[in-house]
Amino acid sequence: MYNLVTGVLGGSIRVQSAAGEGTGFTLTLPLTAPIRPTGS
Repeated sequence: MYNLVTGVLGGSIRVQSAAGEGTGFTLTLPLTAPIRPTGS
């Protein structure tokens, strides 16, 4: 999941956790995917 969001889609993942309160994940993605060169 991390490689897909950060490497392929150009986004980021943020995690917040507090004892006894749980864990929250925030995924941020650009509106358009980055242009990747095609292999020859």
